[in-house]
Amino acid sequence: MTLEHEEDKYDFSIINEDLNLLQKYGKKLFIQIQDVSFQMKWNFSPAYLLNDTIYHGGANKQYSFATYEEKKYTDLGWVVRRWDETVQKRLHKLYAALGKEFDGIVEGVNTEETSVTFGRGLLHPPGFSFVRYKDAFIENIIALKAAFPKSTVMVYANFMPGGYMPYEDSTLLKAVYEAAWENNIAVGGPDLFPYKDEQMQNSYQYIKQSYQRPGGRNSIPCLQQALLVMCHFMKIFLALTLALTFSNAFGQIVYDKDLYNKYNNLYKKLPRQIQDQFAKRSVATSREDGLAIFTEFQCDTLNKIDQKKTGLSKIILIDPKTGRPAKSSQKKDKYPTLFCQGTILNDTLGIQISGLFLDQAVMHLVSKGKVSISYFEHYTDDFILKENINDSLTNSLSIPTKIFGFALSDSIYKVDKVIYGSAEIITNSYYQKDIWEDNHFYKLRWKLKYYFKFRLTKNGT
Repeated sequence: MTLEHEEDKYDFSIINEDLNLLQKYGKKLFIQIQDVSFQMKWNFSPAYLLNDTIYHGGANKQYSFATYEEKKYTDLGWVVRRWDETVQKRLHKLYAALGKEFDGIVEGVNTEETSVTFGRGLLHPPGFSFVRYKDAFIENIIALKAAFPKSTVMVYANFMPGGYMPYEDSTLLKAVYEAAWENNIAVGGPDLFPYKDEQMQNSYQYIKQSYQRPGGRNSIPCLQQALLVMCHFMKIFLALTLALTFSNAFGQIVYDKDLYNKYNNLYKKLPRQIQDQFAKRSVATSREDGLAIFTEFQCDTLNKIDQKKTGLSKIILIDPKTGRPAKSSQKKDKYPTLFCQGTILNDTLGIQISGLFLDQAVMHLVSKGKVSISYFEHYTDDFILKENINDSLTNSLSIPTKIFGFALSDSIYKVDKVIYGSAEIITNSYYQKDIWEDNHFYKLRWKLKYYFKFRLTKNGT
């Protein structure tokens, strides 16, 4: 929602609603100030910024370029003019108003990502330059820290326009991190892609330096703090999702004492590289015993739901005008290991299997000897999902499942107890829009068979 409907008239009611709800469940709130979008239908600037000429339009388009020459491009979304001094003054007043009401009450506040795409020069908005953008962004995070001296302030610094490494100016992103270090501002980003070259060559190298700086292990601007904050957000999200969204049919639970051996026999068969990567992530996120191993992860064609596949899984594209298949494509199998978290919520066992900030998750509720399982798919900006072909598109969908089998190693749920489990499910069908072809949809159904283990925590803490 818009926080400033008219100039100097702020409305923080939705923040207070969320804060009251989270406090009811013993959770904390992290605020993200959204001043950039990645779809043209979303422009987060207040109306007066857009209409008053002193703000030079208030916001500018960013672009997605098809080629390096930038001759072909599409509109990608809107960016509030962060580098414009008149707009900055309004941003800083918003920060001060938020801080006056919520500093020390909310867990923290973070910026949107530094990355914006205006290209190399032909489509630069008025007053924009790579250096001016860098300087202004630093001014903005310092102002945000001044408004929130008690709560954690985090900058999402992933890429910089004109500073994409290793090909462009390496000083731009580094300057943002140095400013964060000097002003005790936490560092992080929206992109959790361990070992991906783009992230490793840009933000991850500086996040690592933050962690390795003198006192970094115990100070706010470090990798551990950033990951813990993001993991804490996921725990809040998990608790709310488990508490509010389950409405599926229940299946029976089988208790199998041999699940410990079945799980560990599979784990030993995993490539050493995968085991090492999980060990590194476990240390970074303080998750010692949360890992799920998928032995099947199948995208079904709906016509052959019993057909097992070990390689690529076929997807059927449906033309919504005719309801008939349009064409087929291939999609690679998912990564074979994912995080698993178990929480006790009001004497009900909640289990989530997913990666940090992945688009998909499998959620379970275990209560009174029965289990409910739901497959959840979510996209931050893309409204590409629908349960039925005639439904409106949405960016999140909780998809009911059929449960073929669910087993746990123990019926006693205690904090700090390690429990092993297994499940075999198949989801109901749903539709996902083909982002490259507007008149095509994927018609999907997922079949999963997996083993998992987790250490129980109380209320997700």
